Amino acid sequence: MPNNLITLVSEARLDEALEVLKQHPKFGTDRRFQNSVIMISAQLNSSMDQQNKMLISMDTAMRQKAQISQSILEIARMHDIEDTGNVGATIPPPIPKEDQKADALRILFLASDPREVGRLNLEKEYVKIRTQLGDNAPDFNLNIMFEQRPDTLIKTLLEEKPTYIHFAGHGDKGTKGFSPAGIVLQDRDRNPKVVSGPALANMFRLLKREFEIKVVLLNACDSVDQARAISGNGIHAIGMAKEIPDNMAITFAGGFYLGLAEAPDDIPRAFDYALASLMMEGYDIDAIPRLFFNKEEVDLSAG
Repeated sequence: MPNNLITLVSEARLDEALEVLKQHPKFGTDRRFQNSVIMISAQLNSSMDQQNKMLISMDTAMRQKAQISQSILEIARMHDIEDTGNVGATIPPPIPKEDQKADALRILFLASDPREVGRLNLEKEYVKIRTQLGDNAPDFNLNIMFEQRPDTLIKTLLEEKPTYIHFAGHGDKGTKGFSPAGIVLQDRDRNPKVVSGPALANMFRLLKREFEIKVVLLNACDSVDQARAISGNGIHAIGMAKEIPDNMAITFAGGFYLGLAEAPDDIPRAFDYALASLMMEGYDIDAIPRLFFNKEEVDLSAG
């Protein structure tokens, strides 16, 4: 397990960061240090419990964890646990609306993680995106909407009117005669609910009449057919040709928004940055991420 607190905190791995502090010899000998670590652990557990029970919004949860991450590094610095460098390297909370530019481009992070499908690191994916926007973050209105349902998705998109739509969750290959291939949302009881490519394509056909949509990124396994269908509406759409591990999905998202921050109108360039990020991490991309426009795969070499 990595023991660098800055790395753990910046990647939103707060439970692991606290475990590093608990394993330090001072935890057994310094009562003040021990009490501080226990108090922060209780704050983190309370925040996660409230979030799981949907008692607080994702925005509130992110702000709480930003404060907790700051406390972890501050305690480490005060007690000379290790060289924590710049204690400002914490989880970046959502940019307050008052700090965003009036004409900020809207990114909507749609997160769906229904029960009995397999837990995903959606929060880490959001943190990676927020971090990669960097100094350009005020140019974007990055909003996160958790626990997506088919019966509320159209209303959500109409209210938010995002230019860039990022779906983080699961995809399903479908079972012939039983269920369609599609992305996995959830019903009111958090049971999985698959929405097919044709249904998504039809939804975006309607939405594009109401506001500009530059890209739909389906950061989910087996979502390439859905991306191709969506792209038929004159929208750049990205899907994954097969299963994609969590860490790979997070790396891809980080690279994409790093490129987007530099050139918001150039979706193929942002996609190229995402592929480069995967290669730098040693992933065999094997044509897993695919970019489409008007149902045709985009040829990056042509640019």
